Amino acid sequence: MAEPVPSPTAVRVLSWNVLCPEYALPREGRDPYQRSRRWLEPRDRFSRLVHRLRTDNADLVFLQEVPTQQWERDLRHVLRAAGYEAAIAPRRAPTRS
Repeated sequence: MAEPVPSPTAVRVLSWNVLCPEYALPREGRDPYQRSRRWLEPRDRFSRLVHRLRTDNADLVFLQEVPTQQWERDLRHVLRAAGYEAAIAPRRAPTRS
């Protein structure tokens, strides 16, 4: 099958949940990720993300649950090296009315 010809107005979007390591840990004796534990190793998750950033040729990239330390140390530089302009919007605590 031939590769589809992209529309001049099409936008390729890559959305990726980085999954903060703190959220992947078992809590209160429960391990909601027990079956997928091997996929949660931070080093493996990061290498899969970097591979997709380099190969998917996305116009826009949205990353969720990015730890600030990982952003400063790694992701910001990886995105810029891949040709993206990058910014972070730190999570804010919800306001109560």
